[in-house]
Amino acid sequence: ARAIARALGDADLNVWLGQWHLTPGEDLEESIKSAITRSDFAVVLLSPAAVQSQWVSSEVEIALDQELGRRGIDVVPAMLARCEVPEHLRQHEVVDLRGPDPTSQIERLIARLRNSGMVEFSMLTSNAFEQLVADILQDVGFRIETQPDRTVLAADFRAVLDRIDPFGVRE
Repeated sequence: ARAIARALGDADLNVWLGQWHLTPGEDLEESIKSAITRSDFAVVLLSPAAVQSQWVSSEVEIALDQELGRRGIDVVPAMLARCEVPEHLRQHEVVDLRGPDPTSQIERLIARLRNSGMVEFSMLTSNAFEQLVADILQDVGFRIETQPDRTVLAADFRAVLDRIDPFGVRE
């Protein structure tokens, strides 16, 4: 996992790996859920041990919940060692990393991840587009209010940016 994470990072992909980002005393489950929620994709490394792991199963369930619910996190199963693909991942294309040339296999994974970030705007419903806009605004520091002032017609949410002006006054 570390070698794959390093290769993804070297390819300028933003990688979150528990061993690198978790700190002692941190709520493990909440930190993982938060990282998955903020992600555009989740790579699930499959091996016999991973398929049997309750933690991996829990992480996959969180990612699938986010994928199906909110904004389309792309779940990418990646086969490290021969094992049964869990039923809830069978509808996803599996990237096989077991080949004789690990470097080219990881390059395939990188290409898959880069292509997964493309938004097909024509395929978005109006609600999905609104959620995408809200997510982007939140990512850059806006607070989203879902109960906007009803004097503005056709507003589904209001984005508010709290900041301090040059004189130290909140605006």
